[in-house]
Amino acid sequence: MAEEDVSGSKAKTCRIVRNPQGEERGHVCVLPNKDLDRNDLIWNPSDTRPAKNLRSTAELINELKKEQADKDSIEQTLEFVDARLRSLDASRRRAV
Repeated sequence: MAEEDVSGSKAKTCRIVRNPQGEERGHVCVLPNKDLDRNDLIWNPSDTRPAKNLRSTAELINELKKEQADKDSIEQTLEFVDARLRSLDASRRRAV
């Protein structure tokens, strides 16, 4: 599965997840929660299933495995999530 950015903004909030054949499988988004000290990790599959607010990266890995993601795709997605979480944390620290 390959990932690509969804938004055109400087701070990327979502990634498109594609399978090895290039078909879009869903989006992974990391957004600030209304509780200022938390973040939302959202998996939005491309089929008719509703989006899920995931509790952990382990749950994200399980969702990606259900979509038959390979090891490299999972690693790339986790790197995106890590970078986004660090970015949100840094912006919160600047705001304080």
